[in-house]
Amino acid sequence: MGEWESGGVGEKTTKAQSRWNFTPSLPHPLPHSPLAPSPLKPKLRLLLAEDNLVNQKVALRQLQTLGYTADVAANGKEVLQLLEKIPYDLILMDCQMPVLDGLEATREIHRRQDCDFANGRRPVVVAMTANAMKEDQQKCREAGMDDYLSKPVFKDKLAAMLEFCCKDSGRGLDREPFSSSLAV
Repeated sequence: MGEWESGGVGEKTTKAQSRWNFTPSLPHPLPHSPLAPSPLKPKLRLLLAEDNLVNQKVALRQLQTLGYTADVAANGKEVLQLLEKIPYDLILMDCQMPVLDGLEATREIHRRQDCDFANGRRPVVVAMTANAMKEDQQKCREAGMDDYLSKPVFKDKLAAMLEFCCKDSGRGLDREPFSSSLAV
């Protein structure tokens, strides 16, 4: 029998039966599999602003399984320092952090001129917080956050938001929020 790639087709015969086996050798995962990162998907430069080590690990793992990596800042002050040096497209911002919380860090991001950022433009800021009440969402909007994901963050919602930001390329800051939870 013939072979395909490095797999094969063969016949095994025993006294009672004959059995065919087929062992294809394909790239894993398949190129168009939902588990495979799309080669056309633009990569985002991500910053995770989270002070809780367990939450950091969970978020980083979710991002990794979606084909992304992120730098980590443990408080808002670190976020502001990193923004001067590194051109981030998107910040996943916890609202309650020590030193400088996510809301105040976002306000400071909005006070800055585009030329103050490493890439010459303000990154998209998405709240990632356990505070899921309407009043909390309103505080995020008032601070200037572009969108909102409530904890626990579900991987499918994170994936959809990242995909939306990839299409938006982080540049359409006058757009409607992905989740519409912050829509006016």
